[in-house]
Amino acid sequence: MVGPFESPDSKISTTLGDLMTQILLVDDDDATKERLEHILLSAGWPTVAAATGKQAIQLFARHQPRLTMVSIEMKAGVGAETISRIRWQRRDAAVLAVTRGPVAPDLLKTARACGARQVLIGPVAAEELVAAVRTALEKPQ
Repeated sequence: MVGPFESPDSKISTTLGDLMTQILLVDDDDATKERLEHILLSAGWPTVAAATGKQAIQLFARHQPRLTMVSIEMKAGVGAETISRIRWQRRDAAVLAVTRGPVAPDLLKTARACGARQVLIGPVAAEELVAAVRTALEKPQ
C-alpha cells in the first residue's frame, strides 16, 4: 500500500548537524510511519518510532529527540494528548503534528493548542516535509 506521502525523487542533501539530530515519529498507522521514516532517513535524520502515546512518552524520555512528529489522527485523541504530555515533560520540545489527509479544523486547532509548532496536512511531498523539519529544528525553542 502506498502511503499518502510522496516518495522523494532524488537524494536530499544533509549536513553533519542533521546526522546528529534524532526524530521521534508517533503514528498508529504503520504504512504512514514507515513512509515518514523513509523520507527522514533519506534526508539523513535518524529516527525512533512509536505506535502508541504511551510508547512515545517512554521513548521521548529515553532519547530526548530534537523533534517529535505526532499524528493527530491517532485513535481516541491520543495524538493531541501525546503532544501535551511531551510539552509538559519538556516545555521547549519541538513538535510537529501531521495528518494523512484533510481533517476537521477543530483537530488542527487542538494540535496547535497542545503545543505543535506546525501542522502538516497530508499528503505532503518529501521536500515539503524536509523543509518543515529543518524549520522546526532551526526555530528557537
